[in-house]
Amino acid sequence: MSAVSNPKLIKYLILGAGPCGLGAAHRLNELGETDWLVLEKQATPGGLASSFVDSQGFVWDVGGHVVHSHYAYFDKVFHSAIGKTALKHQREAWVWLEGRFVPYPFQNNLHRLTKKTQWDCVMGLLKLTYGSLQRRDLKTQNRSFQNWILDRFGSGIAEHFLFPYNRKMWAYPLKKMNSSWVGDRVSAPNIIRWLKNLILAQDDVAWGPNQVFYFPARGGTGALWQTIAAKLPPRKFHYHQTVIGLDIKAQTVTLQSGKVIRYQHLISTLPLTSLLTHTKFPTHRPPALTSPAITKTKKALFSCAVHVVGIGLTGQPRPELITKCWIYYPEPELPFFRVTVFSNYAPANVPHPGKQWSLMCEVSESPLKPKFISQTGQIANSALIAAVIAGLIRAHLITKTDQIVSTWHHTALLGYPTPTLARETVLDGTLKALEAYQIYSRGRFGAWKYEVSNMDHTFMQGVEVVNRLINQTPEVTVWHPQLVNRAHSTSHSQT
Repeated sequence: MSAVSNPKLIKYLILGAGPCGLGAAHRLNELGETDWLVLEKQATPGGLASSFVDSQGFVWDVGGHVVHSHYAYFDKVFHSAIGKTALKHQREAWVWLEGRFVPYPFQNNLHRLTKKTQWDCVMGLLKLTYGSLQRRDLKTQNRSFQNWILDRFGSGIAEHFLFPYNRKMWAYPLKKMNSSWVGDRVSAPNIIRWLKNLILAQDDVAWGPNQVFYFPARGGTGALWQTIAAKLPPRKFHYHQTVIGLDIKAQTVTLQSGKVIRYQHLISTLPLTSLLTHTKFPTHRPPALTSPAITKTKKALFSCAVHVVGIGLTGQPRPELITKCWIYYPEPELPFFRVTVFSNYAPANVPHPGKQWSLMCEVSESPLKPKFISQTGQIANSALIAAVIAGLIRAHLITKTDQIVSTWHHTALLGYPTPTLARETVLDGTLKALEAYQIYSRGRFGAWKYEVSNMDHTFMQGVEVVNRLINQTPEVTVWHPQLVNRAHSTSHSQT
């Protein structure tokens, strides 16, 4: 730990060893730069893309990560790390609604629904097509997500799926969310295609950048990031290091241990709200970094917590689940918004392949939609697990006779960075103001941009900021998400 205690200047100091921090470290090492250091508060690299092994030997991720990519550079790094052993999957995503499975995208497969729901969806499309639905602010870049859904999918599809699912996942009012983040994350409207599939009663699942994805053969998603980190100089990574202070004028970072590190350039993947809280600003500073402006920014940067509950079982899943990847659950009576048949991703995700299987469930909440987190921050773990198991039985994923041999849970208090309307008024200005002090806030919560918060996106944010600092190459991902997502490759990706 001598490098941490040594007060000499570090040229490139990286806070966090998640995908973004590893992207920056990888690129610095690749370019032959030796004066850099990574500080990570956990014991291992990976951040929110880490994996865990429970007491019974089941492997779990922090949510439904799958590897695909928008970048040739990331593809190269991925294949160099684990590409030869990774498992390739054809995506099977489904929606559970009205007691039946509907292929995803939902709007492409209306024929699977009851006749009444089909008619509701068609009527919404007819009103949309023939103009009886007043189209709202279609040319406004930051129109609400709620209006965006109505203006593109009609009231039927909105009310039956898109509204309830997104309210459940985001735990935030859709009318207060912007729509600029959507990009390639929602299937583009195609009324002719929808009606053709409905009349011909044919399934249509060939959509999306992750219709083919990859997954590590062993060790869960975290194995990818462990491998990438292992290829870098170990002396450059210092774990169990918690940042408690940042002095912009002195260009120093203070750790919980009391050690102080000087830097020339700071690449921070800390949550932007935490970075602003821990930072000591000079008296004279840009308007975006004044105390009132920082207070406004932190209030505008909303997020939801995500509980991940893993259920390990003996035996085999019922036949309908053998090839399914994940299932969306819009119905409010079920606690989870998504369930992944995690044993289908890799046999090694269970300790005894062929004799066991596993389900990974995600439950979201926020201060606006509390569920299992009290006002004091206590998590009702037993109630959470009981609610998930009851929901799995109600959704016919398991039966009361199924033998549950393992339960595991993990709460990411910062799960999804919510793209609020208020975010658009403060975010970029704050990020740019920090850059005037050689602070580059990047990553899932460092940049607070859900639209570029996949693993490949955040890894490349780290790569691109290094390219900018060393080669003066403009960053694309953090400043122009729409360009990255519009030009995605279809080789591989993740959520």
